[in-house]
Amino acid sequence: MPIDSVLTVEPKNFDANAEMRILFGRAAMPEPEGEIFPGRRGGRQRGSMRGRDGRVVGGRRNIFIQPKGTAWPNATSVGLGMDVVSVGLDGGPTEFRFVHSTAYQDVQRQFKICVESMDPDRMIQLLRHNPYHIASLLQVSEISSQQRNHESSGDFLERALFAFGRSVNSTFSARLSEGKARLSFLLPENREFWLACWRYISNLTMRGTWRAAEEFGRMLLALDPERDPYQICLIIDMLALNARRPERFLTLVEHPEFVKRHAHLPNIAFSTALAYHQLHKDALAREYLAKAITRFPWVLKRLSIELSIRHQPNTPLAAEILPPDALHSILAELFVERTKDLWKGADTKRLLADVAGSIYSLPKKSFRAPPTEPSNLVEFDGVSIDVARHILSTGNRGVIQYLPREWIRVPTISYDPLPPVDSIGTAPLSYLQNLVSSVAPILERARAVGGDGGDIGEEEFRRLMEQLAREVEGASGGNTADENTVDGDAAIRDSNDENAGEEGGTSGIIQSLLGLVRGRGGTRPEGGGDSGGTGEI
Repeated sequence: MPIDSVLTVEPKNFDANAEMRILFGRAAMPEPEGEIFPGRRGGRQRGSMRGRDGRVVGGRRNIFIQPKGTAWPNATSVGLGMDVVSVGLDGGPTEFRFVHSTAYQDVQRQFKICVESMDPDRMIQLLRHNPYHIASLLQVSEISSQQRNHESSGDFLERALFAFGRSVNSTFSARLSEGKARLSFLLPENREFWLACWRYISNLTMRGTWRAAEEFGRMLLALDPERDPYQICLIIDMLALNARRPERFLTLVEHPEFVKRHAHLPNIAFSTALAYHQLHKDALAREYLAKAITRFPWVLKRLSIELSIRHQPNTPLAAEILPPDALHSILAELFVERTKDLWKGADTKRLLADVAGSIYSLPKKSFRAPPTEPSNLVEFDGVSIDVARHILSTGNRGVIQYLPREWIRVPTISYDPLPPVDSIGTAPLSYLQNLVSSVAPILERARAVGGDGGDIGEEEFRRLMEQLAREVEGASGGNTADENTVDGDAAIRDSNDENAGEEGGTSGIIQSLLGLVRGRGGTRPEGGGDSGGTGEI
């Protein structure tokens, strides 16, 4: 059974306002003003808005967000659309991509100029003229979040998702519902959608609308279940259990493909036990909790401290137990921070203490390491770029401190945090500069401990590094609007040039170096930057 079958999405649950009305009643959450508009011949159309010319815009119901009528500007999402990239054979997944028209790309260039000016007023002015420009909405939403104005921040995110919703392909909703819609994270246009949803999930959890948050999280996991670029696997348990959907969570995490990819995650192990506890299946809850404690005893120690649970002296769990590496320190902190409220009830604390008291020995190697299949992901000390992106974009300094310093010091941009180095389109110049400054010391470190320097020889490595440095240096001499980006499409075209060879261009060089960087650890790169996130996930 393919994993698509357990990644189905229920679009009706995206409606956070409907959930609020269920939780607090219609009097507390009235219907949004202007949600229903007069249509032709005196009829009424739901989920639509009128454009500047008075015509109804988006007559079909928006899959993500319903409009707020007069509270939002009446304008179209000019130039934003969605194409079908490929259709899977025999009912397989369909890949989609968001696309920008020439006019939209011009607004993108204006946006970058506004960002470089560091003038919020210019950004606001740009948004007034282009009220449904995604990058501007994301930037202004982040500014509002930093100012602790979470209501306004959420409103800008909803406007962005509304713009995405009325731009999707007509087949997207059906494929998404089936768990068979895919959206590549390598495309910058797609990454804006990922970021909008990721930040909106954080905003929804602040409101307590857990069912909507879980549905958006589930959608992101379904859009790229293999890579999971925002590591939804690290929050799907919190979202599902707070939404009181333990059956749905168990169906997902017990699928063989999910187990293969995520068996090393302590949050999945502990939350599986908690899901059975929510279902009042005490025997299974105790069985899975004992397995989780045995494999990840340091997580129990951290959770016990948070819940003020004391273990019996002279037992294995009473001793000092430390995580084996930086990654497991991060995973433990994330899990405890996010799920402590789910464990603080008297019955769950008693369950935790009872099961812990029944464990009298621990294996010498109690945890299962992450999968080691070949990957295109850059890592530092076992922490991949996707995990780093997840941590940095939460803005949680208590967890960020556990990241390897290489990731903390990587310059990031708030509207595209830590883009993949194999990005199609544009890659941030600062990120490539960081890669140039980081890879050489990694090679020297490997040789110092007797390594062979990777799969390529010293002369070939130096040639690639020098060529990449020239590419990056040349990219910084472009026009003002794009001076902080490298044109990945141009780099790919360059790779076909007879003088560039098979590994020519920025994209090709990076791919050649990825095998060297993987699994090596690293030394501290030059430069620095902000974490690029203020969320509360």
